[in-house]
Amino acid sequence: MTRQEYKDIYDIVGVAQEVHKTLGRGLSELIYQEAMALEMQDWGIMEYSLN
Repeated sequence: MTRQEYKDIYDIVGVAQEVHKTLGRGLSELIYQEAMALEMQDWGIMEYSLN
Protein backbone atom coordinates (compact mmCIF):
# COMPACT_ATOMS: atom_id res chain seq x y z
CA MET A 1 0.00 0.00 0.00
CA THR A 2 1.25 3.47 -0.81
CA ARG A 3 1.76 6.27 1.68
CA GLN A 4 -1.18 8.16 0.12
CA GLU A 5 -3.47 5.17 0.56
CA TYR A 6 -2.52 4.96 4.24
CA LYS A 7 -3.26 8.67 4.63
CA ASP A 8 -6.62 8.29 2.88
CA ILE A 9 -7.59 5.40 5.16
CA TYR A 10 -6.43 7.35 8.23
CA ASP A 11 -8.57 10.34 7.17
CA ILE A 12 -11.65 8.19 6.48
CA VAL A 13 -11.38 6.51 9.89
CA GLY A 14 -11.01 9.95 11.46
CA VAL A 15 -14.17 11.12 9.70
CA ALA A 16 -16.05 8.02 10.88
CA GLN A 17 -14.93 8.63 14.47
CA GLU A 18 -16.00 12.26 14.30
CA VAL A 19 -19.43 11.35 12.90
CA HIS A 20 -19.93 8.69 15.57
CA LYS A 21 -18.81 11.07 18.33
CA THR A 22 -21.24 13.73 17.09
CA LEU A 23 -24.29 11.60 16.27
CA GLY A 24 -23.89 8.70 18.65
CA ARG A 25 -25.49 5.35 17.94
CA GLY A 26 -28.90 4.06 16.97
CA LEU A 27 -29.68 6.10 13.87
CA SER A 28 -30.45 4.72 10.42
CA GLU A 29 -27.60 3.89 8.07
CA LEU A 30 -28.73 6.56 5.60
CA ILE A 31 -28.19 9.28 8.20
CA TYR A 32 -24.65 8.05 8.86
CA GLN A 33 -23.92 7.82 5.11
CA GLU A 34 -24.99 11.41 4.53
CA ALA A 35 -23.13 12.63 7.63
CA MET A 36 -19.98 10.81 6.47
CA ALA A 37 -20.25 12.32 3.00
CA LEU A 38 -20.72 15.84 4.37
CA GLU A 39 -17.88 15.46 6.87
CA MET A 40 -15.59 14.07 4.15
CA GLN A 41 -16.39 17.12 2.06
CA ASP A 42 -15.52 19.37 5.02
CA TRP A 43 -12.18 17.54 5.38
CA GLY A 44 -11.54 17.97 1.64
CA ILE A 45 -11.57 14.24 0.98
CA MET A 46 -14.33 14.22 -1.64
CA GLU A 47 -16.94 16.35 -3.30
CA TYR A 48 -20.56 15.47 -2.59
CA SER A 49 -23.82 17.08 -3.53
CA LEU A 50 -27.14 16.29 -1.89
CA ASN A 51 -29.85 15.61 -4.44
